[in-house]
Amino acid sequence: MECKVTGDIRSEGSIDSVTYLQNFDVTLYTISFIALSMNAAEAHWMVLGLQQQRTARVQWWFGCSCWCQKGCQLSEKVLVGKILLPIPYIMGVNPDQCEHVAKLIGIKLSLNEFIAYEELGKMKKIGLLTPRSEAMATFALCSFANPGSLACFIAVLVSLCPNQKENVGRVAFRALISGATTSLLTACVAEAASAAESAHGFPSSFQSSTAD
Repeated sequence: MECKVTGDIRSEGSIDSVTYLQNFDVTLYTISFIALSMNAAEAHWMVLGLQQQRTARVQWWFGCSCWCQKGCQLSEKVLVGKILLPIPYIMGVNPDQCEHVAKLIGIKLSLNEFIAYEELGKMKKIGLLTPRSEAMATFALCSFANPGSLACFIAVLVSLCPNQKENVGRVAFRALISGATTSLLTACVAEAASAAESAHGFPSSFQSSTAD
């Protein structure tokens, strides 16, 4: 009898695990399909539930002259880059490249790291970032702290523990911020380690990786 009960528990657990994994994959693939089938800037505001009219209002409120150079229109990417500008500056990114790194962080936080890395590759091809900034951005984007992953994990946790739905919802956003902050701190540590290597006469890990 005990063996039968144990077998039933294992069977039910296996079936439930497959169901949860299927739900996780469907959610992740759906969000990725929406993001990849659209322009990154358009998908960014679609995920946030914002429309172009609100962007126009923001542009009118701040004024193009306050954010952009003369003759430049305020776009979603420019707006995200300006809002998150202090983050890469605090991390130690070169001041003239903080806006580019801030755009990458914004794309990663609002969509996912795959699209952010794709944008990073485009910036690398046209030479917008130095090897040091590229390496810091690579570490900063390396996490699952994005709305899509958060939705997947919330769905799985609520399915496992329906009675803890309120607790999961209460800590979900804090978990997102914690995950993003961890990646940013990792980028800072990696940059500091590379600077220490250079100061002691060792070849920089960032420079060697980009050279390869």
